[in-house]
Amino acid sequence: MVNKKSPGTANIWRSGEGGSEITNSPEIILKTLAMLKKKRGFVALLHKGYQSGSTVLVGLESTGVLIDKPVDWPGTSKSIRVVFKDKTNVWNHFTVKVINSSKDTLKTEFPTELFRLQRRRHFRIDVPMGSLASFSRKREAFADVDVVNISAGGLLLNSAKLAPIIGESGDDSIQDVVIQIVADAGDTSGQDEPITVRKGKIVRETYDRQTSQLTLAVELFPTSGEEKELFKYVRWRELEMLRKGIKN
Repeated sequence: MVNKKSPGTANIWRSGEGGSEITNSPEIILKTLAMLKKKRGFVALLHKGYQSGSTVLVGLESTGVLIDKPVDWPGTSKSIRVVFKDKTNVWNHFTVKVINSSKDTLKTEFPTELFRLQRRRHFRIDVPMGSLASFSRKREAFADVDVVNISAGGLLLNSAKLAPIIGESGDDSIQDVVIQIVADAGDTSGQDEPITVRKGKIVRETYDRQTSQLTLAVELFPTSGEEKELFKYVRWRELEMLRKGIKN
């Protein structure tokens, strides 16, 4: 096994942009990749215009990382982003240059920087403008409410058309939540079908009288099938976040 330890290097994570944490610790990076290789955890390779299917690490050397070469590898970029989930099911990624390519293997530089999305019970993902939600409450329908962000457990909604909903009644339950997320400009791989969750509740309601803006934080109570659809979109959106910034 390659020895990448550096005495005196602090094993710390620091905050980065987009809800990420960053480490330059050789110890942490080596430990993470060694565990990924041992467990044969799946990785995906990204560069501009390309995303591989699932592949695996096949070796760690002092001079780099060996990756099982995807069958559709285009070989058009010198720099790639390697994306995977660690043992805590958190997205990680690192960006490295490809040193060489054989019939079955890609060899990259050994990463000096590792990113991971910060751990949260439900990581919230911003959605494209124009995404809308509808729901009902006490047999009253509410439609075309702007979706600000989404997680596997809730939504943040905003509206300049609605007055406060809960008010003094204290009844915060809602039903038949339908979420229609539009695709980003030029992107055809967004959420085509609406996501529907039968039950939810408004856990926070704020109203700005000066701007007539109503903001609603909604907790969702999905069935197993509904939760699967939520996770499917959130995970896809997380991967899109990791893709951002790829130039090559």
